[in-house]
Amino acid sequence: MGVKSGLFGSYYTCPFQENQVSEVYSGRKRAKWKIQNEPFWFSGGFAFWAQFRVVLWDGVIVTEADFQALQAFKHELVDPKGFLRSWNDSGYGACSGGWVGIKCAQGQVIVIQLPWRGLGGRITEKIGQFQALRKLSLHDNFIAGSIPTSLGFLPNLRGVQLFNNRLSGSIPVSLGALLIVLLIICCILICCLIRKRKAAKEAKAGPAASKAATGEKGVPPTASEVEASGETGGKLVHFDGPLVFSADDLLCATAEIMGKSTYGTVYKATMEDGIQVAVKRLREKITKGQREFEIEVNALGKIRHPNLLALRAYYLGPKEKRTVYYA
Repeated sequence: MGVKSGLFGSYYTCPFQENQVSEVYSGRKRAKWKIQNEPFWFSGGFAFWAQFRVVLWDGVIVTEADFQALQAFKHELVDPKGFLRSWNDSGYGACSGGWVGIKCAQGQVIVIQLPWRGLGGRITEKIGQFQALRKLSLHDNFIAGSIPTSLGFLPNLRGVQLFNNRLSGSIPVSLGALLIVLLIICCILICCLIRKRKAAKEAKAGPAASKAATGEKGVPPTASEVEASGETGGKLVHFDGPLVFSADDLLCATAEIMGKSTYGTVYKATMEDGIQVAVKRLREKITKGQREFEIEVNALGKIRHPNLLALRAYYLGPKEKRTVYYA
């Protein structure tokens, strides 16, 4: 064994003869190397060279603008637990998964995600340099100060989570305008969805429902219009129109009992044309008189709520009363 000097400092040389085997044990695994007439060098400079080689093989390099913004972002934050220790001063590894909480696309930062890290300090104004940033998640930390105004001018920003911090001041006007635009877009999408469902429901009802709705005189029916049943002598009153089914259709429909109570029986009625409604047949002894019953159901027929099945019609016969519900 000898000592030599070189570019990377001193190192030791251990020449191995031909067919000489060096055995190295690591845990339970055993590795063997067979070295022929080659020196095996150990040195501090070798480790430096290996580290330098890894840097050269690093992945996508972060852009200069985003690197400067990341350095400013780290400088303004207080990191008592050392989560940002991987954010080195060279920028290597930022877009290769080496930096905690950073995700990139084509060398640009698109996600900064550092929740529950115990971070303090404040958010730098240079955050506006992240032109490709889509999500900023810093919730549940101890970040103070105001929200930078430049945050509202990021063109690709879709999500901001800053709750449970110590931020003060008002939300920047630019960021508020962005939220308003997103809210308007959501409202437009909801309206389009409602119209699409309504059109599909009308198309499903078919021309027969339209013909029944217009009537013989071409006037749409109102809540006060009544269709009499020829066989039983009762009457069927529809709310909001159209007259999708008659009293005879309701009374002759197949019934599937869904539940019973002291007030009556609830069943699912299926008409001959496939229309399905929920019907509640009220007990005669419990219900009020005809006039009081009509006043109450007319009031209930005006109630519309997304979480309630609407009362669409009621049937008033000589010896029974029924209420009809469907979407």
